[in-house]
Amino acid sequence: IQLRPYQRAGIHWLEWLYKNHVHGILADDMGLGKTLQTICLMRLGYESAMSMQHSLVLAPKSVLLHWERELQRFFPDMSVYRYQGPARLRSLFRSAEPIVFITTYSTASNDLQYLADVPFLFIVLDEATYIKNPQSKRAKSVKALNGAHRLALTGTPVENRPQELWSI
Repeated sequence: IQLRPYQRAGIHWLEWLYKNHVHGILADDMGLGKTLQTICLMRLGYESAMSMQHSLVLAPKSVLLHWERELQRFFPDMSVYRYQGPARLRSLFRSAEPIVFITTYSTASNDLQYLADVPFLFIVLDEATYIKNPQSKRAKSVKALNGAHRLALTGTPVENRPQELWSI
């Protein structure tokens, strides 16, 4: 794949955050490659750390399949599991091999008692405005998750008040 200059710059930014153990926000317009940049970071992180920890991507239901396809395309060596629906396999959290779990914000809130105990390498929030209200159950649930590297992706970091950005 041929990355555009702004995508390479975004990956360098994300890599700097990762290497300096700083969580961050990647705010960019829709369609400019936030997913691809994030997958590149995850791949760099796993390859450099040789980590066996799982990662978690939280996203709207409408883009779960997109995340699954893009992970399989750009990080084919990584196991990916769409964690949703009534038959979701919680036993996979005990897997010795790293897995990128992709789920919705609602599922993460509902399964917080399982997810909060998992030490994730990456926690990625796609459409991070889903947690713009810090008092919401969704925001509180996401903030209770255990992730070494947290990344929020959004095209609209502030719609109404600066408090939204603080929450994200």
